Amino acid sequence: MTINELAKLAQTSPATVSLALNNRPGVSPVTRQRILDIAASEGYISRKREIAPDKKIIKLIAVSKPNTSDVHNFRTSFFADIINWVQKRCSQFNYSMLYSIIPHNDFIATINSSEAEQPSDGIILLGTYLDGSEVDSLTGISTPLVVLDRNCTLSQLNSVGINNYMGAYVSVSSLIELGHRHIGYVSSSSSVANLTERNQGFTKALSDQKLTPYQDSYFHCNSYISDGVRLLGQQLAKCRDLPTAFFCENDYNALCLISALAQLGLRTPEDISVIGFDDVPECIIASPQLTTVHVNRKAMAYTAVELLHSLISDLDADATKNICINVRLVKRASTCPPSSSRTEADIPSAD
Repeated sequence: MTINELAKLAQTSPATVSLALNNRPGVSPVTRQRILDIAASEGYISRKREIAPDKKIIKLIAVSKPNTSDVHNFRTSFFADIINWVQKRCSQFNYSMLYSIIPHNDFIATINSSEAEQPSDGIILLGTYLDGSEVDSLTGISTPLVVLDRNCTLSQLNSVGINNYMGAYVSVSSLIELGHRHIGYVSSSSSVANLTERNQGFTKALSDQKLTPYQDSYFHCNSYISDGVRLLGQQLAKCRDLPTAFFCENDYNALCLISALAQLGLRTPEDISVIGFDDVPECIIASPQLTTVHVNRKAMAYTAVELLHSLISDLDADATKNICINVRLVKRASTCPPSSSRTEADIPSAD
Protein backbone atom coordinates (compact mmCIF):
# COMPACT_ATOMS: atom_id res chain seq x y z
CA MET A 1 0.00 0.00 0.00
CA THR A 2 1.23 3.48 -0.88
CA ILE A 3 0.74 6.63 1.12
CA ASN A 4 -1.69 7.87 -1.57
CA GLU A 5 -3.83 4.74 -1.21
CA LEU A 6 -3.80 5.12 2.55
CA ALA A 7 -4.91 8.75 2.18
CA LYS A 8 -7.90 7.67 0.06
CA LEU A 9 -8.99 5.17 2.71
CA ALA A 10 -8.64 7.82 5.40
CA GLN A 11 -10.42 10.38 3.22
CA THR A 12 -7.67 12.92 3.69
CA SER A 13 -4.55 14.16 1.88
CA PRO A 14 -1.20 12.34 1.60
CA ALA A 15 0.42 15.26 3.43
CA THR A 16 -1.93 14.81 6.40
CA VAL A 17 -1.24 11.07 6.45
CA SER A 18 2.49 11.74 6.42
CA LEU A 19 2.19 14.19 9.33
CA ALA A 20 0.18 11.68 11.36
CA LEU A 21 2.52 8.76 10.72
CA ASN A 22 5.57 10.83 11.58
CA ASN A 23 4.03 12.36 14.71
CA ARG A 24 4.20 15.90 13.35
CA PRO A 25 1.98 18.81 14.41
CA GLY A 26 -0.84 20.03 12.20
CA VAL A 27 -3.22 17.06 12.57
CA SER A 28 -6.06 16.82 15.07
CA PRO A 29 -5.88 13.97 17.61
CA VAL A 30 -9.04 12.38 16.18
CA THR A 31 -7.74 12.43 12.60
CA ARG A 32 -4.32 11.20 13.66
CA GLN A 33 -5.79 8.22 15.51
CA ARG A 34 -8.08 7.36 12.58
CA ILE A 35 -5.12 7.36 10.19
CA LEU A 36 -3.03 5.22 12.55
CA ASP A 37 -5.87 2.73 12.98
CA ILE A 38 -6.39 2.38 9.23
CA ALA A 39 -2.63 2.11 8.61
CA ALA A 40 -2.35 -0.63 11.20
CA SER A 41 -5.38 -2.56 9.96
CA GLU A 42 -4.12 -2.45 6.38
CA GLY A 43 -0.63 -3.58 7.38
CA TYR A 44 0.98 -0.26 6.47
CA ILE A 45 2.41 -0.11 10.00
CA SER A 46 2.35 -2.44 12.95
CA ARG A 47 0.56 -1.28 16.09
CA LYS A 48 3.85 -1.49 17.94
CA ARG A 49 5.13 1.16 15.56
CA GLU A 50 2.17 3.47 15.44
CA ILE A 51 4.24 6.59 15.99
CA ALA A 52 7.54 6.99 14.16
CA PRO A 53 10.57 7.79 16.28
CA ASP A 54 11.44 11.45 16.50
CA LYS A 55 13.94 12.36 13.78
CA LYS A 56 15.62 15.66 13.14
CA ILE A 57 16.04 16.07 9.41
CA ILE A 58 17.05 19.03 7.27
CA LYS A 59 16.72 18.74 3.53
CA LEU A 60 19.20 20.58 1.33
CA ILE A 61 17.42 20.89 -2.02
CA ALA A 62 19.07 22.32 -5.13
CA VAL A 63 16.82 23.46 -7.96
CA SER A 64 18.60 22.86 -11.27
CA LYS A 65 19.02 25.38 -14.07
CA PRO A 66 15.96 26.00 -16.25
CA ASN A 67 15.51 23.49 -19.08
CA THR A 68 18.06 21.08 -17.62
CA SER A 69 17.77 17.99 -15.46
CA ASP A 70 21.46 17.20 -15.17
CA VAL A 71 23.43 17.87 -11.98
CA HIS A 72 26.37 19.44 -13.83
CA ASN A 73 25.53 22.92 -12.58
CA PHE A 74 26.11 21.86 -8.96
CA ARG A 75 29.31 19.88 -9.54
CA THR A 76 31.63 22.87 -9.33
CA SER A 77 33.91 23.33 -6.34
CA PHE A 78 31.88 26.40 -5.34
CA PHE A 79 28.73 24.37 -4.67
CA ALA A 80 30.68 21.39 -3.33
CA ASP A 81 32.07 23.66 -0.61
CA ILE A 82 28.61 24.95 0.30
CA ILE A 83 27.13 21.44 0.47
CA ASN A 84 29.97 20.16 2.66
CA TRP A 85 29.73 23.10 5.08
CA VAL A 86 25.95 22.77 5.34
CA GLN A 87 26.33 19.10 6.21
CA LYS A 88 28.98 19.84 8.84
CA ARG A 89 26.89 22.53 10.53
CA CYS A 90 23.80 20.31 10.44
CA SER A 91 25.67 17.56 12.26
CA GLN A 92 26.78 20.05 14.91
CA PHE A 93 23.10 20.80 15.57
CA ASN A 94 22.31 17.07 15.56
CA TYR A 95 20.38 17.17 12.29
CA SER A 96 20.63 14.59 9.54
CA MET A 97 21.03 16.28 6.16
CA LEU A 98 19.38 14.86 3.07
CA TYR A 99 20.69 16.34 -0.19
CA SER A 100 18.89 16.22 -3.51
CA ILE A 101 18.83 18.01 -6.86
CA ILE A 102 15.39 18.47 -8.39
CA PRO A 103 14.36 19.56 -11.91
CA HIS A 104 13.44 23.20 -12.40
CA ASN A 105 10.07 22.37 -13.92
CA ASP A 106 7.36 21.92 -11.26
CA PHE A 107 9.91 22.26 -8.46
CA ILE A 108 7.24 23.39 -5.98
CA ALA A 109 5.19 20.24 -6.62
CA THR A 110 8.35 18.14 -6.26
CA ILE A 111 9.17 19.74 -2.90
CA ASN A 112 5.60 19.26 -1.62
CA SER A 113 5.58 15.64 -2.75
CA SER A 114 8.91 15.03 -1.03
CA GLU A 115 7.59 16.53 2.19
CA ALA A 116 4.44 14.40 1.99
CA GLU A 117 6.49 11.22 1.60
CA GLN A 118 9.13 12.13 4.17
CA PRO A 119 8.54 15.28 6.23
CA SER A 120 11.56 17.23 7.37
CA ASP A 121 12.12 19.68 10.20
CA GLY A 122 13.24 22.31 7.70
CA ILE A 123 14.49 22.96 4.17
CA ILE A 124 17.51 24.82 2.86
CA LEU A 125 16.85 25.57 -0.80
CA LEU A 126 19.72 26.38 -3.14
CA GLY A 127 17.82 28.99 -5.14
CA THR A 128 20.63 30.20 -7.39
CA TYR A 129 18.63 29.69 -10.58
CA LEU A 130 15.20 30.93 -9.44
CA ASP A 131 13.67 34.08 -10.89
CA GLY A 132 11.56 36.57 -8.93
CA SER A 133 8.18 34.94 -9.51
CA GLU A 134 9.58 31.53 -8.63
CA VAL A 135 11.00 32.91 -5.39
CA ASP A 136 7.56 34.31 -4.54
CA SER A 137 5.97 30.87 -5.04
CA LEU A 138 8.09 29.47 -2.21
CA THR A 139 5.89 31.26 0.32
CA GLY A 140 3.34 28.49 -0.16
CA ILE A 141 5.64 25.87 1.42
CA SER A 142 4.61 25.30 5.03
CA THR A 143 7.86 23.65 6.16
CA PRO A 144 10.39 26.09 7.70
CA LEU A 145 12.48 27.28 4.76
CA VAL A 146 15.67 29.24 4.10
CA VAL A 147 16.72 30.17 0.56
CA LEU A 148 20.49 29.97 0.07
CA ASP A 149 22.64 31.71 -2.56
CA ARG A 150 19.80 34.01 -3.60
CA ASN A 151 19.05 37.48 -2.24
CA CYS A 152 15.30 37.62 -1.54
CA THR A 153 15.00 41.24 -0.48
CA LEU A 154 11.63 41.71 -2.21
CA SER A 155 9.87 38.82 -0.47
CA GLN A 156 8.90 37.67 3.02
CA LEU A 157 11.24 34.69 2.80
CA ASN A 158 14.26 33.96 4.95
CA SER A 159 17.36 34.00 2.79
CA VAL A 160 21.15 34.01 2.85
CA GLY A 161 22.87 35.52 -0.18
CA ILE A 162 26.07 37.19 -1.38
CA ASN A 163 26.88 40.89 -1.64
CA ASN A 164 27.34 40.58 -5.41
CA TYR A 165 26.96 44.30 -6.02
CA MET A 166 29.76 45.16 -3.61
CA GLY A 167 32.09 42.53 -5.05
CA ALA A 168 31.78 43.83 -8.60
CA TYR A 169 31.98 47.45 -7.51
CA VAL A 170 35.19 46.90 -5.53
CA SER A 171 36.73 44.89 -8.39
CA VAL A 172 36.15 47.57 -11.00
CA SER A 173 37.26 50.29 -8.59
CA SER A 174 40.56 48.47 -8.06
CA LEU A 175 41.13 48.30 -11.84
CA ILE A 176 40.43 52.02 -12.14
CA GLU A 177 42.89 52.72 -9.32
CA LEU A 178 45.52 50.80 -11.33
CA GLY A 179 44.92 53.17 -14.22
CA HIS A 180 42.52 51.19 -16.41
CA ARG A 181 39.83 53.20 -18.19
CA HIS A 182 38.70 50.72 -20.85
CA ILE A 183 37.30 47.81 -18.82
CA GLY A 184 35.47 44.90 -20.43
CA TYR A 185 32.87 42.51 -19.08
CA VAL A 186 32.52 38.74 -19.55
CA SER A 187 29.04 37.47 -18.77
CA SER A 188 27.83 33.99 -17.98
CA SER A 189 24.02 33.93 -17.79
CA SER A 190 21.60 36.85 -17.90
CA SER A 191 18.88 34.89 -16.08
CA VAL A 192 20.71 34.47 -12.75
CA ALA A 193 19.92 37.12 -10.13
CA ASN A 194 23.40 36.96 -8.57
CA LEU A 195 24.97 37.81 -11.92
CA THR A 196 22.51 40.63 -12.59
CA GLU A 197 23.59 42.18 -9.29
CA ARG A 198 27.25 41.87 -10.32
CA ASN A 199 26.50 43.62 -13.58
CA GLN A 200 24.83 46.44 -11.66
CA GLY A 201 27.88 46.84 -9.42
CA PHE A 202 30.16 46.89 -12.48
CA THR A 203 28.09 49.61 -14.16
CA LYS A 204 27.84 51.72 -11.00
CA ALA A 205 31.61 51.65 -10.39
CA LEU A 206 32.25 52.97 -13.90
CA SER A 207 29.51 55.58 -13.57
CA ASP A 208 30.88 56.90 -10.28
CA GLN A 209 34.22 57.55 -12.03
CA LYS A 210 32.50 59.24 -14.99
CA LEU A 211 33.41 56.33 -17.27
CA THR A 212 31.06 55.04 -19.94
CA PRO A 213 30.99 51.30 -20.66
CA TYR A 214 32.19 50.47 -24.18
CA GLN A 215 29.31 48.79 -25.99
CA ASP A 216 31.68 46.46 -27.89
CA SER A 217 33.46 45.39 -24.69
CA TYR A 218 30.81 42.95 -23.48
CA PHE A 219 31.52 39.29 -24.17
CA HIS A 220 29.75 36.04 -23.31
CA CYS A 221 31.36 32.81 -22.14
CA ASN A 222 29.93 29.37 -21.38
CA SER A 223 32.70 27.82 -19.32
CA TYR A 224 30.78 24.55 -18.89
CA ILE A 225 31.16 23.41 -22.50
CA SER A 226 34.30 21.93 -24.07
CA ASP A 227 34.74 24.63 -26.72
CA GLY A 228 34.01 27.55 -24.42
CA VAL A 229 37.56 28.91 -24.77
CA ARG A 230 37.46 28.70 -28.58
CA LEU A 231 34.09 30.46 -28.83
CA LEU A 232 35.22 33.24 -26.50
CA GLY A 233 38.42 33.62 -28.52
CA GLN A 234 36.38 34.12 -31.68
CA GLN A 235 34.50 36.98 -30.04
CA LEU A 236 37.71 38.60 -28.81
CA ALA A 237 39.38 38.36 -32.22
CA LYS A 238 36.55 40.36 -33.80
CA CYS A 239 37.09 43.29 -31.43
CA ARG A 240 39.34 45.96 -32.95
CA ASP A 241 39.98 47.71 -29.63
CA LEU A 242 40.17 45.21 -26.78
CA PRO A 243 39.87 46.51 -23.20
CA THR A 244 42.99 46.74 -21.09
CA ALA A 245 41.19 44.88 -18.28
CA PHE A 246 38.21 42.59 -17.79
CA PHE A 247 35.78 41.87 -14.98
CA CYS A 248 34.32 38.35 -15.26
CA GLU A 249 31.08 37.22 -13.63
CA ASN A 250 32.75 34.09 -12.23
CA ASP A 251 36.19 32.51 -11.93
CA TYR A 252 35.60 29.84 -14.58
CA ASN A 253 34.83 32.56 -17.13
CA ALA A 254 37.99 34.38 -16.04
CA LEU A 255 40.10 31.24 -16.49
CA CYS A 256 38.57 30.68 -19.93
CA LEU A 257 39.35 34.30 -20.80
CA ILE A 258 43.02 33.94 -19.82
CA SER A 259 43.30 30.85 -22.05
CA ALA A 260 41.53 32.55 -24.94
CA LEU A 261 43.80 35.60 -24.68
CA ALA A 262 46.88 33.37 -24.64
CA GLN A 263 45.72 31.70 -27.85
CA LEU A 264 45.54 35.18 -29.41
CA GLY A 265 49.11 35.88 -28.30
CA LEU A 266 48.11 38.19 -25.45
CA ARG A 267 49.58 37.95 -21.97
CA THR A 268 47.78 38.27 -18.64
CA PRO A 269 48.29 40.71 -16.98
CA GLU A 270 50.98 42.42 -19.06
CA ASP A 271 48.61 43.03 -21.99
CA ILE A 272 45.23 42.58 -20.33
CA SER A 273 44.32 42.32 -16.63
CA VAL A 274 41.63 39.88 -15.50
CA ILE A 275 39.47 39.69 -12.35
CA GLY A 276 37.10 36.81 -11.49
CA PHE A 277 34.46 36.21 -8.84
CA ASP A 278 33.98 33.44 -6.21
CA ASP A 279 37.62 32.49 -5.37
CA VAL A 280 37.37 28.80 -6.28
CA PRO A 281 40.43 26.60 -5.55
CA GLU A 282 41.47 26.63 -9.21
CA CYS A 283 42.39 30.32 -8.86
CA ILE A 284 45.68 29.59 -7.10
CA ILE A 285 46.81 26.84 -9.49
CA ALA A 286 46.15 28.98 -12.57
CA SER A 287 49.00 30.75 -14.33
CA PRO A 288 48.96 33.56 -13.46
CA GLN A 289 47.12 33.15 -10.18
CA LEU A 290 43.75 34.83 -10.47
CA THR A 291 42.73 38.06 -8.77
CA THR A 292 39.16 37.47 -7.67
CA VAL A 293 36.35 38.23 -5.23
CA HIS A 294 36.38 35.86 -2.28
CA VAL A 295 32.98 34.43 -1.33
CA ASN A 296 32.93 32.87 2.14
CA ARG A 297 31.05 29.63 1.44
CA LYS A 298 31.47 28.44 5.02
CA ALA A 299 29.80 31.60 6.35
CA MET A 300 26.96 31.22 3.84
CA ALA A 301 26.33 27.59 4.81
CA TYR A 302 26.66 28.08 8.57
CA THR A 303 24.40 31.14 8.53
CA ALA A 304 21.73 29.28 6.56
CA VAL A 305 21.71 26.33 8.98
CA GLU A 306 21.69 28.62 12.03
CA LEU A 307 18.82 30.68 10.61
CA LEU A 308 16.81 27.56 9.82
CA HIS A 309 17.51 26.15 13.28
CA SER A 310 16.09 29.33 14.84
CA LEU A 311 12.93 28.91 12.72
CA ILE A 312 12.57 25.27 13.72
CA SER A 313 13.11 26.20 17.37
CA ASP A 314 10.44 28.91 17.01
CA LEU A 315 12.87 31.71 17.83
CA ASP A 316 11.85 35.04 16.25
CA ALA A 317 9.10 33.15 14.48
CA ASP A 318 7.36 36.33 13.35
CA ALA A 319 10.46 37.91 11.82
CA THR A 320 11.96 37.11 8.43
CA LYS A 321 15.60 37.81 7.67
CA ASN A 322 17.45 38.51 4.45
CA ILE A 323 21.11 38.05 5.30
CA CYS A 324 23.76 39.26 2.85
CA ILE A 325 27.27 37.86 3.31
CA ASN A 326 29.93 40.45 2.46
CA VAL A 327 32.79 39.62 0.11
CA ARG A 328 36.37 40.84 -0.31
CA LEU A 329 38.80 41.31 -3.16
CA VAL A 330 41.82 38.99 -3.21
CA LYS A 331 44.63 40.52 -5.25
CA ARG A 332 46.89 38.06 -7.06
CA ALA A 333 49.00 38.09 -10.20
CA SER A 334 46.38 38.52 -12.93
CA THR A 335 46.09 42.32 -12.57
CA CYS A 336 48.55 45.18 -13.00
CA PRO A 337 48.59 48.76 -14.39
CA PRO A 338 47.87 49.00 -18.12
CA SER A 339 50.81 48.82 -20.47
CA SER A 340 51.49 52.13 -22.19
CA SER A 341 53.15 50.31 -25.08
CA ARG A 342 50.12 48.32 -26.14
CA THR A 343 48.67 49.61 -29.41
CA GLU A 344 45.80 48.60 -31.63
CA ALA A 345 48.30 46.92 -33.96
CA ASP A 346 49.15 44.46 -31.19
CA ILE A 347 45.58 43.12 -31.14
CA PRO A 348 44.92 40.22 -33.53
CA SER A 349 42.03 40.77 -35.92
CA ALA A 350 39.45 38.20 -36.94
CA ASP A 351 40.48 35.96 -39.83
